[in-house]
Amino acid sequence: MTARTKNYLLIGLVFLLTVSLFHRLDYLPIKFEEPRRALVTMEMELSGDLLHPTINGRSYYNKPPIYNWVLLGLFKAFGHELWVIRLPTVLSLIALTLAHFLFFRKRIGHEQALWSALFIPTSVNILYYFSFQGEIDMFYTLIVYLQMLSILHYYDQKDYWRLFIVSYLLLSVGVLTKGIPSIGFQGLTLIGLMLFDRRFKWFFSVQHLVGGVMAISLMTSYFWLYGSTGGQSLNYVAKLFFEGSRRTVDNSESFSFISSFLQFPGLLAYLLMPWLLFGLINMSLPRLRFLWSDRWFRYSGIFLLSNLPLYWLSSGVRDRYLYMFLPFLCLWVIGLVVSDTRPKLSRYFTTGMSLVIVLAAIFTFSTSYASYPSVPLILSVTICIGLLLALFTYRDQIPVLMAWLTLLILFRFAFNIIVFEDRHRHDIRFDSELTAQQVAALCNGKPLKYYSPQSTETIALPLTTSSVTYPVFDRLDFGFSYHYEKNARQILLHTDQLNKAGFYLYHEGETVDLPHNRLGTFEIARQTYYLIEL
Repeated sequence: MTARTKNYLLIGLVFLLTVSLFHRLDYLPIKFEEPRRALVTMEMELSGDLLHPTINGRSYYNKPPIYNWVLLGLFKAFGHELWVIRLPTVLSLIALTLAHFLFFRKRIGHEQALWSALFIPTSVNILYYFSFQGEIDMFYTLIVYLQMLSILHYYDQKDYWRLFIVSYLLLSVGVLTKGIPSIGFQGLTLIGLMLFDRRFKWFFSVQHLVGGVMAISLMTSYFWLYGSTGGQSLNYVAKLFFEGSRRTVDNSESFSFISSFLQFPGLLAYLLMPWLLFGLINMSLPRLRFLWSDRWFRYSGIFLLSNLPLYWLSSGVRDRYLYMFLPFLCLWVIGLVVSDTRPKLSRYFTTGMSLVIVLAAIFTFSTSYASYPSVPLILSVTICIGLLLALFTYRDQIPVLMAWLTLLILFRFAFNIIVFEDRHRHDIRFDSELTAQQVAALCNGKPLKYYSPQSTETIALPLTTSSVTYPVFDRLDFGFSYHYEKNARQILLHTDQLNKAGFYLYHEGETVDLPHNRLGTFEIARQTYYLIEL
């Protein structure tokens, strides 16, 4: 294969990969954290208040507002369709991939930078799971990754003013997106560079002091504005600290810690599949030493060695908490792949490719997917193309990496059609959307409140004898609330009192003794709710 043909094929594959990320993005109902992010943003839009995130009119402290500002901008530009809720994830993934390629192409070579960048969106965890989830983590990963690149770039140039100004600015954005983890990434990476290179003066410099003061000023400015306009800043900050520390350093349950500790290497390996297999085949101590001698591989290695142990020693770590490590891990994988063992790769992975195709066919025809009319045709085409790829790879007519990239993209299109169709037919979350439309029609433009008794939760502040108190009540399904507010164009407020005339929604487990007119009984997220009018 000539270099020009190879380049054209790569361009075509990148185009198809991008199309696969957008294909059927609006087909599935919102789920997991998607409705929560959409609901907070919807209430910002309806209230016009960008400073105080709320859910059902109650203060929402778990996440700062920057992600919601981004999603709100997309709502304003494109409307409230389901694909818009997921657009930040897809755009962030594309931006992450592009930033990785552009940053490293002149530092490790064009081809290595391109392939390590393509490994990111085509890791199986990203491609077949998270790339179509409208959650905060991919956007946050992009912020952290840019923060780390700014540190490594300006550290290499010994431009410490820009290092601390730019990285601490991005730290501020990260904190106002997801809380305290950004502080940990900043501190551990800077300390790691200082210790590994044994250069201390830059760390204890006026530039560092100025960057830190700037970040503190930016972050405290938001919380000052939040408090000065009616919010409880102390409750907000305490909740963010509690949420961040609970997910990274809470090892109170020894069994949970041991289980998480043992599973962590497997979780990390899973994030890198299938590309990790290529690297493992070529791994050797001399090769690792050679890569470490290159300063950009060493810098990325320092980031990994400085930050990964914190997550390894923590319980409850999930795959999406580790996405910011993925670009740097992919860099090391491609460094291992580029070694003189191509014949071995061809033999092993041509066999592996054929095996994947056979297993995919067996799995598909042994499940409920086999009953869908489109499955035989899609699977036949996939099998034919996959076997052709295996043949061409065996004959050394197509590079192994390119063949696997083609197969992964092909499987993603098949996944979008077959698996999405199955989830579309059986997902109960569509019921919440239809129910929300029915309730909104019954209320006919008049305000609706969600009634649920309220208690309190107290959290002790660290290093003090003080504490903060939060209201606690049974939450209404976020998906239902979002779709109701989208249709009714007003916030579905929570209340713990039934003392005014109007429309109320409440769970069947609650008792209402006041005279009322029951307008309907509804199933919301497998629970029964009553709509009444006092």
